[in-house]
Amino acid sequence: LDFMVAAHHALGDQERVTDLMSTGIERDCSRSWSEPSKDNCIAWYQALAGAEPDDALQRIQRALEAEGDRSDFLDTKAMVHLSRGELEQAHQSAVAAARLDPDDVYMLWQAERIGDMLRTAQ
Repeated sequence: LDFMVAAHHALGDQERVTDLMSTGIERDCSRSWSEPSKDNCIAWYQALAGAEPDDALQRIQRALEAEGDRSDFLDTKAMVHLSRGELEQAHQSAVAAARLDPDDVYMLWQAERIGDMLRTAQ
């Protein structure tokens, strides 16, 4: 559901985004093993939906403070910053995630993709 949220957000179908985000949070985040994981999950959905940017940032920062640097949490932080239009911070978080998990092609792609966006914006 998370990438469907992002797709419908890109299409501007906010009603569908809200519905999918609620369903995804209920399905995926309620099963989280810990509060930091739940915060990460909710922040991920919020970032992909472009919803509640301040809450999303607070949630992912709280999760990172509780668990320390984790590549999955830093990736979420990158997406939260990206949704807030904070390209430099998004890139820093994506690069940090990729450094922690350099064998994960997704993390490398994410850092490269956000880096390209940052360079284009500059």
